[in-house]
Amino acid sequence: MDFFSNLFSSSDMLNEQIAHRIMDATPEDAMAVAIADLSGNMWTNQSNDFIDWQEHEDAIALILERLADGQEIVLANCGDYCFVACDIEIESFSKGYAIIALDSQFLADIETKYPLVEFSLKQISVLASAIQANNSVIHDSLKKANATIGS
Repeated sequence: MDFFSNLFSSSDMLNEQIAHRIMDATPEDAMAVAIADLSGNMWTNQSNDFIDWQEHEDAIALILERLADGQEIVLANCGDYCFVACDIEIESFSKGYAIIALDSQFLADIETKYPLVEFSLKQISVLASAIQANNSVIHDSLKKANATIGS
């Protein structure tokens, strides 16, 4: 019996791990970043006073719907803010969403800035894959250790 499978199979746990890694690496004055799970729960860099995420939850819900419907990257202008979001995909399965909030002035110079934002979003998926791989190694190690103890 695998006692550890529930511990390592939760998408919420993975999204929390991704969020904490990103938030630890994000300077306070950097862009506003959020990680959302498939149910719409969000983890944000709270120290960033740039945006009140809850104030835009309807717009964010629509963005997440567009991602769930298969759009690869969503760019949405919401008044004073511009949101760029993508699916966090690991081994062809969606694990959640990464969202970056930028000042709406971003749209004025989109051709030069967009590739950097897209690269940042893709790096979140790379980080998610690395965390998932690490979780798998730890899970397998715990299973082997448990099997050894049980013998």
